[in-house]
Amino acid sequence: RNAFILHTDGVPDFQFGALGINRLAEFTARLNMARSTVGFTIDATVDTVNESTFVRAVQMKAKGLKVDYRCANPLTIQSPKKLNDPFVYQFDLPPAISSFLSQGQSAYKTDSAMLVCANNQIKMVLADINGDKMEYVVTDDCIIDDSEDGQPIAEEFSFSYPIKTLLPLIKASPDATVYINTRGILRINVNKLDTHIWAIQ
Repeated sequence: RNAFILHTDGVPDFQFGALGINRLAEFTARLNMARSTVGFTIDATVDTVNESTFVRAVQMKAKGLKVDYRCANPLTIQSPKKLNDPFVYQFDLPPAISSFLSQGQSAYKTDSAMLVCANNQIKMVLADINGDKMEYVVTDDCIIDDSEDGQPIAEEFSFSYPIKTLLPLIKASPDATVYINTRGILRINVNKLDTHIWAIQ
């Protein structure tokens, strides 16, 4: 469990409490098939447990077509509903970052990449089991915001992330802006969804 989506901007109000989707590949394939057909609509079957409502299943309909999808119980999806720690570090990714990360992983046989900030410069560091390192300067212009509660913000940090999670997200959004909070959770917007990666502890 390395990443999660927590998107709050532009989310419409629903008549139910929660909707859990766990088989993403199956859901996406069925949704794309249904919505490409004339007359697409979608209906939800809602259950109530302990005064909490959630969608048990969705039914996608179009002309001559009916597609069912059984949803997950939201209580079984272990993902934060809210992040209290502020995102105080911000920087843009250069176009070459995905190529560096991909080639570096192969050359150094490592599963993690470290992001290091010092003097507003962000470096990505890869290291092998012998301690050999490769550094790549991501940017010299990391923006460090003031804390909302008045607490001082560290001007230096180092957080590591799993490459198998980080690399596909960077490839999907190579020129995105990255945000990191005080606990090291990294946020990047991919396909208009705020996707988060936990730092390796």
